[in-house]
Amino acid sequence: MDLQSLRAFCAVYEAGGISKASKGLYVSQQGLSKTIIKLEAELGKPLFTRSHQGVEPTAYARALYPKATKLAAILDSLEDEPEPLSGRVVLNVAAPAGFIMSVGLDFISDFESAHPGIELAIDECSDLRVAELLASGAIEVGFMAGPVDRARYRAELFIRHRHVVVVNNADPLSQRERLAFSDLDGKVVALMSRSYAPYGNIIGQFLKEGVAPKKLIETGEGYAGFHLAADNEAVCVSTDKHASIGARGDVSIVPVYDEYCSWDVYLVSNADEALGGDAREFETYALAWVREHENRLFTWEHSIR
Repeated sequence: MDLQSLRAFCAVYEAGGISKASKGLYVSQQGLSKTIIKLEAELGKPLFTRSHQGVEPTAYARALYPKATKLAAILDSLEDEPEPLSGRVVLNVAAPAGFIMSVGLDFISDFESAHPGIELAIDECSDLRVAELLASGAIEVGFMAGPVDRARYRAELFIRHRHVVVVNNADPLSQRERLAFSDLDGKVVALMSRSYAPYGNIIGQFLKEGVAPKKLIETGEGYAGFHLAADNEAVCVSTDKHASIGARGDVSIVPVYDEYCSWDVYLVSNADEALGGDAREFETYALAWVREHENRLFTWEHSIR
């Protein structure tokens, strides 16, 4: 949850509707709606019920609102500070969208507890953007979905998730225990855009298996695909972790059994550059942390262990 999401939630709560709130924030209705949907997915609870008259806050939203307004005010004040109040060094790290959801906030807090002089700032973005930040020198270390060019990067496998298909329960595919990508032939398929590495992996499997979707819908973030599945307008290719948290409504999550196609995230740094002390500390920490917490990280019936 970031300051933008908090502002969006408070604005919609106070305005009683997406349209009115979007005008006050000077953003599009579609963009504001996506922000609220993403926030609901992060929190794991609905914030508003929708109707033609507007939106009605849920009981959870009513309890959250006073806390959100206070937190937003604190974050606003911190943005106005000329220097970080902590006096700590900031280590910037980039990771693909959904990374923090996969590992949990303990990953950040444990690092900062062990390294009180370093503030860890993780920027979630596309895999393409991670590569750009590494190339420009804006970051020394980051996370990137595979496959990884090992001539360009030092890379260590960090976490792995299985691909799944989110499908409306009216679709016969929802009754299957498992699927192959070939089962999506002739379907309208939603998946993350080509700026994310899994897009190329999945398209490669489609070509390999001769899969010809009726239509491909590229989404900027995964939750749009979940809503298309809930409305029975598409099937959504996602991962076990993201689907279990974000998919709602009359849908089923069916695993794709393909040992050669999974969402593999690597800890990466430029192969031809030595890491600075803080980045080296983070690299050592991250690999040790994921090994130590492997058994309590997200697991699902069909997860890859």
